[in-house]
Amino acid sequence: MLGHHFTIGYNPCRIDGDAWKILKAAARDVADDAPAIVREAGRFRHAFVGQSTELDAYADVYREPFGEDGHPVKVIEKDRQIMQLCSGRADLAKYDVRRAFVRLLLQSMHAREIEISVVAA
Repeated sequence: MLGHHFTIGYNPCRIDGDAWKILKAAARDVADDAPAIVREAGRFRHAFVGQSTELDAYADVYREPFGEDGHPVKVIEKDRQIMQLCSGRADLAKYDVRRAFVRLLLQSMHAREIEISVVAA
């Protein structure tokens, strides 16, 4: 199973608690913007294969509340970590959506001048 783990990186000018709150809010904002996830995913493989319906379906899952059964994103407060899981069948559209979420979250945090660590496991 592929997963991504997001934590606050080295940020010498910010208080870690504020950065953690911002990371959680940014993850929610990215998850709620399914059209942006689809556009980002479509920049690669599926832009020319015409599978946007699959991308839409997978991106819509992100709009559900975090922690719901089957939701790919979990907020782990005790570890100050956001975890994204990609389980199930090896579907290219699904993985493209997962990677699009990663890129958008990283871009969102960089726009706020906050570094995050991303580990793929």
